[in-house]
Amino acid sequence: MFTPIGESDVKWHISVDHAVEVPIGAGYGASAVGAVSTAMALSKALGIHFTLNQIGQLAHTAEIRSATGLGTVSGVIRGGAILILEPGAPGYDRVDWLPLNPSHRIVTASFDPFPKKTSFSLRKPYE
Repeated sequence: MFTPIGESDVKWHISVDHAVEVPIGAGYGASAVGAVSTAMALSKALGIHFTLNQIGQLAHTAEIRSATGLGTVSGVIRGGAILILEPGAPGYDRVDWLPLNPSHRIVTASFDPFPKKTSFSLRKPYE
């Protein structure tokens, strides 16, 4: 896995506020968008020039550590409608894209939030 910055004695205290206009926990990738946008903003603020895959790997790691996402970082990084065939950080996952005509509309509905933290604890290792 990509490790962009080694150990450091410098301590940072960063507060991030996001305004989210989609239901949280409904599978729309809100946590991935938050993690990617935070990684991009920090990269710019610190003057560190990461590639999109590196930013995606940072965001994916943050999502795994906080148990907030289900592998949608690749979709946020690459854009469009994707199928996640093999989970993982960008560059380590396997995804395919669905071709969409700009005139197509995707209609979705959400009900109860998906309990990600519970699902992570129930997850079995890949065989």
